[in-house]
Amino acid sequence: PVVCGIFGYETLKHAGGLGLGYNHVVELQEYAALMRYSIVANWQTYDLIKAAPCVRLLAVDVLDYSSRCRKQKSTGPMGEVVFEVIEEITANDDEWMYQLAASKSALQSDEFIMELWSGLQQGMHDLSNMVDRLKQCRDTGDVHVSSVCDAIEVVAGQYPRLPYRRSA
Repeated sequence: PVVCGIFGYETLKHAGGLGLGYNHVVELQEYAALMRYSIVANWQTYDLIKAAPCVRLLAVDVLDYSSRCRKQKSTGPMGEVVFEVIEEITANDDEWMYQLAASKSALQSDEFIMELWSGLQQGMHDLSNMVDRLKQCRDTGDVHVSSVCDAIEVVAGQYPRLPYRRSA
């Protein structure tokens, strides 16, 4: 992406953008506003921070960037799993081991959720096979995870064995 403009010290005074990266950012912002998510991130962000996560990213949907800008020439499914930034991962000095265990447990269910969205994206899913995994994720008691499990169940029922992606 190319960004050009006149920037100020206190605020951004003027800027323009050009390129696919800029289009993706705009579509992510519009998606976040539409779905009422505070902060969303794409797969690249997830991939960059997964080794040492400083925030918890929960996969919430598959977004199709090709619907507005250009037709992608790809042999695989179009779209990309998008994530909501749920919380910052912090640890107090006294309780870091307990917090680490809790974060690891939450991140494990988040990983299941990401795998389920990826299966939906590729059209390699079967609702009957997903029921046990969704139940495991719901059993964590995490309200964010339960909400996403509900969305996955609806999408899997509407798109049986078809690749899924939401148009931006």
